[in-house]
Amino acid sequence: MEEATGALLGQCMSAFHAFQELGELAEDMRILSLNAELAAGRAGRAGVAVRALTQYTRQLVGQLSRLRSDMEGLKADTYGLSAAALKALQELRLMHQASSKAQAMTPVNPDAAESGRRAVDAAAHGAFQAAGERLHRMMAHAEELGTHAARIRQVAEQSSGISTNIAIEAAAAGPHEPEFRNVADTMKRYIEGLRAMVDRADQAVHQAGETGRVLSQRLATARA
Repeated sequence: MEEATGALLGQCMSAFHAFQELGELAEDMRILSLNAELAAGRAGRAGVAVRALTQYTRQLVGQLSRLRSDMEGLKADTYGLSAAALKALQELRLMHQASSKAQAMTPVNPDAAESGRRAVDAAAHGAFQAAGERLHRMMAHAEELGTHAARIRQVAEQSSGISTNIAIEAAAAGPHEPEFRNVADTMKRYIEGLRAMVDRADQAVHQAGETGRVLSQRLATARA
């Protein structure tokens, strides 16, 4: 199970890594919305709708920032859980090895040997429980990351609608059309970046889910 636990950690980290540049992209979107709002102000009545759209964009940016903060917490916790799980699994393996060697030997004092065996079994049970608990929490973190990725995809789709509406407003903005159209085109590039992040994360989350199912089966078999 140690190898599968390491694989689960790697897959979780790949998913987190997919969003490594989310903070920078969210900040770029925030700055774009501020510049677009200034342009909308200069456009007067022609920029009223664009101003409203840019304000909504900043609400979406706020959601991205909160999701990024949540994911940073999940990432740190996942590291800690994996380290604790691997330590417990290593201890369990060493105890099994020691128990096997002890059983192969003829004890000088059978009562003492039996007492020692019971102590090792109790310690092994504790290590197994600790490893199982941490592995299940790692799996839950992977699922939660998948939920966050889905929410980021929703933000991307909502932002795409804003970009389309700004492009529509640009067509009727007269001399302000180039400025508004540039905002719409730039936002589209940012949206493509968000979608690419989610696509990479989804693949890693799917792999983590598969590994998690394998680990769950092994844990269930070991308990039986």
